[in-house]
Amino acid sequence: MLISPADKVLTVAELQKAGVKRISVGPALYTHAMQALEQATKALVAGDLAPATTGISFERISALLARGTN
Repeated sequence: MLISPADKVLTVAELQKAGVKRISVGPALYTHAMQALEQATKALVAGDLAPATTGISFERISALLARGTN
């Protein structure tokens, strides 16, 4: 099942109950990341460095890539 912003948001449990075996969020994670990038860029333009210099650590990214979502 492909989930899009136009769809009613269901929980994973609801989808599983309906028999869904695979869930795809399409470009949703990408667009979420791009929204954060836009906000950080606007803050930089306004003179605020904090939003552009904080976020997920490289160690956490490595852990996610190495072990999945743990």
